[in-house]
Amino acid sequence: MENYKIYKVVMNIVFVGAALIVIISILNEDSYDLLLLSLIMMPLGVFQLGVGIHFITTLGKRSESIKAGFRTYWILTFGYFLVLYAASRFDDIRDEFYQAYLFAVPWVIAIYQYLLVQKSKKEREVSLNETVVS
Repeated sequence: MENYKIYKVVMNIVFVGAALIVIISILNEDSYDLLLLSLIMMPLGVFQLGVGIHFITTLGKRSESIKAGFRTYWILTFGYFLVLYAASRFDDIRDEFYQAYLFAVPWVIAIYQYLLVQKSKKEREVSLNETVVS
């Protein structure tokens, strides 16, 4: 259960940091400040891939809904990179697409994984409580 606590602390720090950057950007009326999000997003992406790999290696211990959720997570992740690669092959795609795609879609995937890990934690707690009671 210690891993879940570490995950939650890291993700809370990331979400609060991202929210602060967005708020500062809005208050300064300068969208250039949003580029600071990339300083959060790269380490977050590596961290999340590590968590995803951890869940793959321990799928035998997970419920079917968590297994299906992580399959969806990997489909979203691979799909994200495939669309990014395909878009890079076209010269006429506008910078606005890249800005929206690079800064919006990863947050959706990050939030999805966060919710999935929290669901896994709840299932593990229920399972441990049932084992202790029995």
